[in-house]
Amino acid sequence: QGVLAPAIVAQEKKNRTALNAMTRETGQARRRHGRRVPPHRNMPKHQQQDHQDRTRRADNATLEDQCHPRKIFIGGLPQKTTAQHLCQHFAAFGSILDAVVLRGPDGRSRGFGYVTFQTAGAAAAALQTTHHICGRQIDTKRAVPGTNKVFVGGLPHNCTAAELREHFETFGVVSDA
Repeated sequence: QGVLAPAIVAQEKKNRTALNAMTRETGQARRRHGRRVPPHRNMPKHQQQDHQDRTRRADNATLEDQCHPRKIFIGGLPQKTTAQHLCQHFAAFGSILDAVVLRGPDGRSRGFGYVTFQTAGAAAAALQTTHHICGRQIDTKRAVPGTNKVFVGGLPHNCTAAELREHFETFGVVSDA
């Protein structure tokens, strides 16, 4: 056992040295002018072009482009409204995949919900008319995705929006930074 210990220590030291060398090489390959190079800059040219196209589309997207084509927002709902009420009412416009009335932690209705239709045409038809549920006129609009925002805290004061955008673009299209 006394003979094996120095051999193991020597092997571990050799492994650490090799790992440190690989880390330095990777770090040097990803740095330019003392600054970290975003991973998408190390992509092949055709992938960089795809990345730039996705970013440009997200930046130039109109509100209509960003909306879900088959999902509508239902606002101004009476407290007693259920998802079943929404299904019964909106089934006249087309097949419904999902209907939900949002509720607070106490179980009370928050006064709004969403209906997802099978087709975009059914959603468009439902938006063309006024609606009354449980005796109250309700507000219908195209649903706008809003759950794709991420809070990033603990940033240094000198961090710029461009640096944030570059970092998070490695994960997909960034619409706002």
